Amino acid sequence: MRPFAIAAIVFTMASTGAAAQDAHGDWNGLYAGVHVGGLVSRPHYRELNYDNYDLNPLILGGGGGVLAGHNWQSGALVFGTEADFAGLYADKGKDAGAEFNDYTAFQYNWNAHVRGRVGYAVGSALVFIAGGLAIAEFQVDDTDPGWDEKTSVLIGWTIGGGLEMVVGENMTARLEYLYDDYGTGRHVFSEANDTDQPYPTSWKPDASIIRAVVTWGF
Repeated sequence: MRPFAIAAIVFTMASTGAAAQDAHGDWNGLYAGVHVGGLVSRPHYRELNYDNYDLNPLILGGGGGVLAGHNWQSGALVFGTEADFAGLYADKGKDAGAEFNDYTAFQYNWNAHVRGRVGYAVGSALVFIAGGLAIAEFQVDDTDPGWDEKTSVLIGWTIGGGLEMVVGENMTARLEYLYDDYGTGRHVFSEANDTDQPYPTSWKPDASIIRAVVTWGF
């Protein structure tokens, strides 16, 4: 094969590879960022000795925090790992008008995720799904005088997805949805003076989260 033919083939292959990279953008590397969003949750709370005392109100709130991750790209496919943490302001106070249980309150203090991501890139856009571990600190409080409260760190799972866009040099913006199931917490509530009978409980909170994210690449 003549030298000019070999050179032409090499040039064509290089041009094709560059065009493919341009078509799918460059999502490789480390990144860190901040996020803010809203949360809608249900506690799935039960008093195990009394069916009528179960509660499952809406818990509304939101919060924000930080995240970091790493992407690996193969053509249009982008694979990644990511961890995040958020401080939360999300609670539901006691329901004074409830027929049976008018004393139990719920509160989130923080949540976190460790997730894997798989996405499809087209130029400056990345559509992705993500799933992994969900962790939250969740508080259940018997607000009657003398009764205790329980704060527990719950571990469960998360799944979701979203759309991420390149918005500047080494900078992206993302909108995503997460569904979290935080697993089950349990506690036997008791009264300080032991004048009333303790009662066993369980809760299995889940949450839907919509959040906006801005990241910077390294």
